[in-house]
Amino acid sequence: MTPPGPRHRVCRGDRLAMKLDRIEDDLSAIGILVMDARIERIPGDIGNPATFPFPVLCRTVAGATLKRLIAERDPSLLAPFLEAGWDLIRAGVRALTTSCGFMILFQEALAREFPVPVFTSSLLQLPFIQATLRPQDRMGVVTADAANLTPEHLRRAGGDIDRLTIYGLE
Repeated sequence: MTPPGPRHRVCRGDRLAMKLDRIEDDLSAIGILVMDARIERIPGDIGNPATFPFPVLCRTVAGATLKRLIAERDPSLLAPFLEAGWDLIRAGVRALTTSCGFMILFQEALAREFPVPVFTSSLLQLPFIQATLRPQDRMGVVTADAANLTPEHLRRAGGDIDRLTIYGLE
């Protein structure tokens, strides 16, 4: 076996070494379901593929406006997200994410539908972060719109509402 070096990576202990070239050739894309918003998707934004050092496929979900999701909490948005998600899965993505944390309202339905992992919102990290803190410690959430981030969003994410400080950018 070739020892690990700059062009190799050890997997499964020391029994299997794989060339990084091979790993890069086998990378599968992550699918990103992007809101239909008139905002510039600059590098660093999840809706800009240049943000990532790995392959991504972005799909704008037609009609999925921020107003319909954030202010109206429109349940009819589920159907176009399902359609766009299946398009990405047929294109070969190995996981799905979204461009708006308010999509947490659809996490359960999307995860139940698709045969790949689904990460709709960074709010999904709340239970993990909470587990790393002392019981008296608080967590902070910065959101686009604090007035519309409801206890229902946080319940679906699994966060302890009493331990959160929420700040909106509105």
